[in-house]
Amino acid sequence: MAVRRRPVTQLYSLWQTKNLCHGAYPAISLKKARVQRDKAKALVADGIDPVQYRAASKSRQAEAAANIVFRMIHKNFVIGNQRLIDFISNLLKSSMGLTV
Repeated sequence: MAVRRRPVTQLYSLWQTKNLCHGAYPAISLKKARVQRDKAKALVADGIDPVQYRAASKSRQAEAAANIVFRMIHKNFVIGNQRLIDFISNLLKSSMGLTV
């Protein structure tokens, strides 16, 4: 029976202790967990909360990925439907005197 351990770094603040989990042992090697621990301790030494830093980093990555997907969809829609866009703009120009 294999025991799954999770490498955990205890971060000490002035008033509280936080645990920062680095993942399950077989999925992440102990060497990588130690490197992540050292990075977390360096962030604490600089006065940055590693838990909030990780959450902010993930949200920035998700936002960047969403922007890339949006740009790809927009580009494909405009290129794929240029004739439709031209038709609608000509229709608006001729029937209502609108410009697009």
